[in-house]
Amino acid sequence: MKLTYFDFRGRAEPARFIFAIAGVEYEDIRLSSEQWQNLKSSTPWGTIPVLETDNGLTIGQSVSIARYLARKYNLAGSNEDESAKCDEYVDAFNDIIQEWVGFIWEEKDAAKKEEKKQHFKSTSCPNFFSKLNKILKENGSSYLVGTKQSWADLFIASFIEALQLTVDPNLLNEHPDVIKMKETVCSNPPIKAWIEKRPPEDITGLIN
Repeated sequence: MKLTYFDFRGRAEPARFIFAIAGVEYEDIRLSSEQWQNLKSSTPWGTIPVLETDNGLTIGQSVSIARYLARKYNLAGSNEDESAKCDEYVDAFNDIIQEWVGFIWEEKDAAKKEEKKQHFKSTSCPNFFSKLNKILKENGSSYLVGTKQSWADLFIASFIEALQLTVDPNLLNEHPDVIKMKETVCSNPPIKAWIEKRPPEDITGLIN
């Protein structure tokens, strides 16, 4: 399989985490801005990441890619109910990511950027992560769903460091179960090995 994205983590990292857990070899294609402009018109929706499978299927949209891989490699819960909850938690978190992208990457006015960042820090993140923390506590483990790691854990954990680095390193201090979930994901040997070998990244440099 071939996964195409820019030369950073971002929206492709959940899929890379899933490949790592599954122990599956794949082509990790990382484009420059110039390469992307040449490729853009040939992608399904004019966006990346894009996944190309061995049987000729092409999938656009990061959540769809991660969901497809999760189902393929048995990371989508143990039954339909658990699978639905995985979808719910990822979709809810994707709303947070969309808001983050809006002020980190898209907003150009410095004052509006700061205003949106403060709202994200003081309102959106506490609302979301307090709910997530409660879900983990009620599940009685470091897993969001059932008794084993799912793509919901991987998806959310893959973004948390970027949120901390670009918004506030203490973002999760009031949510210890979320911190534990992230640590559980990142200490899983295949994920840990991927984190240690993946290309280094300075996300603060990318956004400035």
